[in-house]
Amino acid sequence: MSYNQIRQNVGYRLLEDRCLMVVSGHDAGTYLQSQTTNDALNLAIGEGQANALLDRKAHLKAFFLLLRLAENEYGLIVEKNQAEVLYTHLENFHFVEEVEVSAKSLIVQPSP
Repeated sequence: MSYNQIRQNVGYRLLEDRCLMVVSGHDAGTYLQSQTTNDALNLAIGEGQANALLDRKAHLKAFFLLLRLAENEYGLIVEKNQAEVLYTHLENFHFVEEVEVSAKSLIVQPSP
């Protein structure tokens, strides 16, 4: 698909170097609030912010864009080379929280 076709019609592109993770469930906001560096609970639906995951010695484990998709659903856009570390941490460190973590490919639609 050419550049002009995308600009005049609709085009999608797979971002091969990024991954979308979705954290959802009744406790998604409070869980992310407790695990990440910025205020996840203060985001309005449709807003986003840069965020990070640190280890207990404050070393950076993953840097990502956090988006609030719905009341109890958040999207995390992360580079693929950090995705496994982030996914594993989010899966392993929730115990009683009602949270589901899933990873997906990221496809974007350029705007004209």
